[in-house]
Amino acid sequence: MTIDDVTITDRDGDDLDNEEDNCPDIANPEQTDIDGDGIGDVCDDDDDNDGLSDNVDNCPQDPNADQLDLDGDGIGDECDTVNDDDPFREGGTFTGSEAGDCTQRPGDSPAPWGLLLLALPALVLRRRRRG
Repeated sequence: MTIDDVTITDRDGDDLDNEEDNCPDIANPEQTDIDGDGIGDVCDDDDDNDGLSDNVDNCPQDPNADQLDLDGDGIGDECDTVNDDDPFREGGTFTGSEAGDCTQRPGDSPAPWGLLLLALPALVLRRRRRG
């Protein structure tokens, strides 16, 4: 084998023939291809095939074309293991420091016990005045 043979059959020098290499111009001996599209991850601009380039995708290895990020931490909900906005969801935490920790979302209703606690002093005063 000569240097010319290597150049012709293995352009990137990763010991894989160009015909078998999923990224023939960039060395990638592991041949990782997360989305299974036949393009090696080192050559693939969209590793998860969700239509968004990895450099703008908030979950570059998990398909999430909607890019939802309810807690606003820059990690898409699809791959976010901690949801700071909901401390009662599995894996959630309440830090008190996140903007979403104290926000009321659409559809949320005030806790009935909170309303009772607000009304309790008025009820006590009213009862004392009668008694």
